[in-house]
Amino acid sequence: MTVTYRNKYQNYYQDKGGQHQPPGTILPVLVDVNSGAGNEIEEYSHQGYLYCDGRELNIRDYPILYKAVRNTYGGNTTYSPGQASVAGGARKLFWINDKAFFNFYRDPGIAALSKMPYPYGSSVRFVAQTTTFTGNISASSPNVTDIPSTDINKMNVGDVVELMGNNGTVTLPVNTTVLSKDAANFSIALSNSFTGSGSQISAQFGVGVGFGSIGPGVFAFNNYYLTKEPTENVTAQVGANEFCYEIVFPEPGQTNGVDPATLPQFTVDFTTGVHPNITLFKSFNTRDVPRSIGTFFLPDYRDKVVVGYGAVDGLGSATVEDGLSNTVGQIGGSWYIAQNQLLNGGIFFDIGNVKTTGYTGIQADISTFITGSVSTTVGPIDDHIFSRPIEHYHNILSSEPDESLAVEFGGSPSDKYGVIYTKSRSNVIPFEPSVSGGVALGHSHGLSATMLNDGNMATYGNTDGIGLDDGGDPKKWNVTSAPSINITSITYDAPNDKCIVATAEPHGYNPGDWITIQGATPGEYNGSFLVLNSGLSTQGFEYDPTSDSQPNPPGTSPAGGNPIVKLASGTFEEVTSTPQPRFYAINQQTVVGGKATVIVNPGTGVTFQEEERTTPGTITLNPVPASSGEVTQIDLTIMAPGGGGGDSDNAGTDAGFAYATFTVDGTTYTITSNGGDGGGSGDSGGAGGSGGAFSYPISLDNEDWFVISNNQTGADGDTGGTTGTELSEVNGGGDTGTTPKPLTTGGDGRANSFNDTVDLGSQTFTAFNDTWTNPALVPGETGRSIILQVAGAGGGNGNPNANSGCEAGSTNPPGSTANPSDGSAIGGTGTNGALITATLTSVPNTITMQIGRAGEAGENVRGGYADGTGMENDSGGASSVGGNGPAVGGNSGLGAWGNGATGGAGGGATGVYFNGGNVFVGAGGGGGGGGSGGGYNGGGTTDGCYAGGDGQGAGTNLHALTSAMDFVNGADGTQGGCTAGGGGGGGGGCGPNGAANGGTGGTAGVGHNGNGGGSGGSRGDSGYRSDMCTATWSANGASPGSDGYVSISATASVTLWGNNGGGGGQGASASVTIVGKNIAVTAGLQSPGNGGGVAQDGANGYIKVRYAGSEGGGTTPGNPSIPQGKYYLCDPAGVPSGSAYDGDIWQTSTNDDMVETVPGPGSTASDKFAINAGAGAPSYGGIVTKYLPWIGDSSANNLREYYVGPFNLTNVNNMRFTVIRGNGSNGGAIPEEDLMVYWQVDGSNTTTLLNTIVPASTTSNDWDFYNIALPEGNNIRQNNVYLFLRQNRTAGQDDNNNDAEDNYGLAGIHLFYDEETNQVFTPASGSLIGGIDQIDTTITPTDASMLAGDGKFTMSSSTPITTSVIASPENNIPLITRYHRVKYLIKAI
Repeated sequence: MTVTYRNKYQNYYQDKGGQHQPPGTILPVLVDVNSGAGNEIEEYSHQGYLYCDGRELNIRDYPILYKAVRNTYGGNTTYSPGQASVAGGARKLFWINDKAFFNFYRDPGIAALSKMPYPYGSSVRFVAQTTTFTGNISASSPNVTDIPSTDINKMNVGDVVELMGNNGTVTLPVNTTVLSKDAANFSIALSNSFTGSGSQISAQFGVGVGFGSIGPGVFAFNNYYLTKEPTENVTAQVGANEFCYEIVFPEPGQTNGVDPATLPQFTVDFTTGVHPNITLFKSFNTRDVPRSIGTFFLPDYRDKVVVGYGAVDGLGSATVEDGLSNTVGQIGGSWYIAQNQLLNGGIFFDIGNVKTTGYTGIQADISTFITGSVSTTVGPIDDHIFSRPIEHYHNILSSEPDESLAVEFGGSPSDKYGVIYTKSRSNVIPFEPSVSGGVALGHSHGLSATMLNDGNMATYGNTDGIGLDDGGDPKKWNVTSAPSINITSITYDAPNDKCIVATAEPHGYNPGDWITIQGATPGEYNGSFLVLNSGLSTQGFEYDPTSDSQPNPPGTSPAGGNPIVKLASGTFEEVTSTPQPRFYAINQQTVVGGKATVIVNPGTGVTFQEEERTTPGTITLNPVPASSGEVTQIDLTIMAPGGGGGDSDNAGTDAGFAYATFTVDGTTYTITSNGGDGGGSGDSGGAGGSGGAFSYPISLDNEDWFVISNNQTGADGDTGGTTGTELSEVNGGGDTGTTPKPLTTGGDGRANSFNDTVDLGSQTFTAFNDTWTNPALVPGETGRSIILQVAGAGGGNGNPNANSGCEAGSTNPPGSTANPSDGSAIGGTGTNGALITATLTSVPNTITMQIGRAGEAGENVRGGYADGTGMENDSGGASSVGGNGPAVGGNSGLGAWGNGATGGAGGGATGVYFNGGNVFVGAGGGGGGGGSGGGYNGGGTTDGCYAGGDGQGAGTNLHALTSAMDFVNGADGTQGGCTAGGGGGGGGGCGPNGAANGGTGGTAGVGHNGNGGGSGGSRGDSGYRSDMCTATWSANGASPGSDGYVSISATASVTLWGNNGGGGGQGASASVTIVGKNIAVTAGLQSPGNGGGVAQDGANGYIKVRYAGSEGGGTTPGNPSIPQGKYYLCDPAGVPSGSAYDGDIWQTSTNDDMVETVPGPGSTASDKFAINAGAGAPSYGGIVTKYLPWIGDSSANNLREYYVGPFNLTNVNNMRFTVIRGNGSNGGAIPEEDLMVYWQVDGSNTTTLLNTIVPASTTSNDWDFYNIALPEGNNIRQNNVYLFLRQNRTAGQDDNNNDAEDNYGLAGIHLFYDEETNQVFTPASGSLIGGIDQIDTTITPTDASMLAGDGKFTMSSSTPITTSVIASPENNIPLITRYHRVKYLIKAI
């Protein structure tokens, strides 16, 4: 609100209105009538001052005041915006030229035109302020339940949750947020669901979980990043009401230093994403105003008085609060004395004397006990030298040898004790110590409060040094030790974690002895160990390898080296510890003793009925008639079918299940062996099918008539997914390799085959001689296709030019309409070579080839006008030469005079040979074109201009042969007369052996008769071996003038195999016996899983129902039941866990109904108490499964009672009974009598009441703890104590004649212990032991067997009761009036 000052100031002092005091000055003023009027703050009456009321102020609003007081009274010099929309919230992160920039939202509270929220130079810090919590989850659900109340109360909607750990394979998307929370039910709903499997998680929550949408990898937690004014043009990146700051990263080499160019660079919009958890900070500087960051507190002097320094009223007077020294700024004092601080009310109040009356004749028994102890020290032993030896005696023994026997002369001694003695007489040699001067030898003694482990240990002996101390502090003394025994073997039993020792001679050790082993390898066998009860024999024993000095078990077995063993040297030391509490539980192992048993005599065993099946269907068997005999058991065999295996493309199907259904005492039960799952297809990874599991109602665990003798979960099928073969099989679950396979086996997975073609490559050959090698076989190859294209060479073209007046544009004769001089009178065109496309029917290793060469082209070099008469060779011309090849093309004929020209030669044939031997394809060469004719002959005769004829086709295009083929050269073209062109050469050919397969030569032209051009030669024949290939022919071989060629391409046909499918899972199997019931049973078997494609089906499964029993036999009364039970060790709170130990304490009870009892529903007055499962009491995770009831007849001595023990209560300080009291609707009836506990020492006839366990008046209706403390000195704290858990029921009183009434139940008994001191063996270091120079002991009354009987107390007037009176004020005592009429102001501006 706007501050306005009143015109009139009551109690406004002018000296407080000026600027005389510096900011931070504190002044007292009296409260005036305007103070606080209209809910206004008090300082409005005092301009420039603030009230010292402890409020929090912004530093930017009062910078000068803050400079004076700083954060003396508290405050926060940082600011943490929680979201993008708040003042100073982060809006955006972006990068320009490897520089990072943050946009922050405006701060409307800034007292300036620019609402820039922070000064440049501020530091930004990312804070991982998260809280961990635990909870329960379910897969595919977004809910977390059972969150501790302290955590859920801190959570807010929108908090980010990050998964930290779980007990399965749970995953959760990052940046999952809390959508809603139900604090009353301790649960939250998240924006994403969990995946995977698991039931419990640990996670953390917080605002953004640190980096928000930035994520890790860019910034570091708790690192300060400076800001500065941007050094880039950021205009395009900054929105309205936003301000940009450049981030300065620590340089490399500094803490968290980094080169920004190496960081991930991306843009983050916090207005739509998750805001980071950041804190901004900048040291105070007045130049930053009004953008200073943080807050501070004013001093709070409300209801306080500011006093001076030192004494209240001058030197020697009291100080405030009687302080020894008061300092400036000290805070303390109070204006009243609090009620709870009054140590003695008599200082302020006085109460008269109190008189007691009415106690004459009152008597009471007093339980007494003796307390206290006596501590004593024996030792240390002092050295003492006696003046003379202690009186003692020596005996001298003498002997003489038996001279009638030979002793050790020769190789066969006859007397093993004989040494070659000589019979003689002599004096006894005086014995003196070996030291000089006749100094007497001494000896030493040690003191031990406990029996020594080794009876051979001594501080005296015939060895120097024995009995001497080592001079250390504390001292240790040298002692003798036991003799060593050779060890023949040591083996380590790893499953039972014990070592088994065999000795070379009898060892004489007892259980509990400490022994030392030396010389064994590896060293883990060596050390001092405790001999176990198990495995003890004359020359053998067992020990715990980790019992003492060697903490690690042996790594190899058996031991090597030369080991020896002896009793360990050492002492027993006192160690104080608190034993773990014990819990004697009521469960399946509990038997109350002294109860009559019945022995069923075996009769004649018989199977009354049975049925089995291995195909889908059901079995229904009805109860056996009583006349047939007694059914003692029903045997059920339930083996589920296996899942089908998968192949490459198809998954196997899941199997059905096997089951049995029966009804006992009105309740119907179904037990099920589930079938195996199908294996996955190979293309999808080939996962093995999961094995089936056996399931049954958990309540059957509490039924004695239901016995599971075999329960086997099916094995998973093996995993496929690898490339298969024709023989590959992926085993189904349970496949042991035996034949036939087990009836529950999963089907084997297999692979599919498919056909494909592999391209082996193509090659084109043009060299005259060449070889193609067939590529090697490829995996899975079943066939090969080889295709050849064999091209014969092209024939040569006739002459390409005209002359002698036939050339184009010639003005010389013979140009005419019929034979124009247009240059068209040139040689004919040669023919293409043949093209044979062949597919081999036999596969060679190699193919060799000769490739035909092109025939030469014709020429026209001699002209009539230029050269006169003559043949072409007269002017340097020549016949065209046929192309080479296995069959050579024919040469052309020469041209004669004038325009008569040489024709083109024939092309050579191309041949291919199988493995370098027989030719199996031959392609004919092309025929040459004819030469031109006519024109001026140079001798006065002019003929017309005639073109040469084109090459001709073959006589037979393609010969199909089954015998040897032959190549034949092409025929030459003929030569003519004046102005006649030569004939073209024939192409080389291939065909039947001995036949004219070559192409015919062309005929020369005839001069002067109107047709001077020569005809073309013909293409050679082609042939192939039809017994080696198939072939087709075309005229598209090599073109005129081009060499032939051979192209070979090969492909392989292969059979490939896909990935193996997974094996099917094995079905579960179980063997169950229903004991002592003759009931109807229905069993069923469903179908096995089908194999996918070519994979194997699962096994069929199997069910069998058999009713067995006996005929006759009868029963015989047995011996009384023997007490049995177990106890468990507990944590300090009494929660049991771990192994069970024998605790046979349940001696007997007063009637046969009071025995271990299976719990019931707990809903009426008689249906038995319920025990709910759970980790806590009373079940403790299934440790307690039964209870002991107080029920039944109480006519014997008018009580119901359990007699339990013996207990060693010497060190027990508390007994806890877990008991439930009946209330009429929790399984038991309401009792009118208390449940008491009495005790008795074994051998005594005195029974003493200890205490009430449960008063009948208690209101607890559930299982509860009832503790009875046993203080030190209580007479019950003895060994061999028995307890009587008693309910007194006077006959005829209330409902005591009804045996079903007045019920309690007991789930177990806890014993809690005081600290106790035990003797713990400490092995000696070699032959040195310590702690034997004195004994310190404390003797208690119990140690001294001191007992005190009960006493009797009688009150009389001569022994009055003296009463002490204490006054305790109920209210605070005020000292002075509150300081409410003065206030303190602080100069603010």
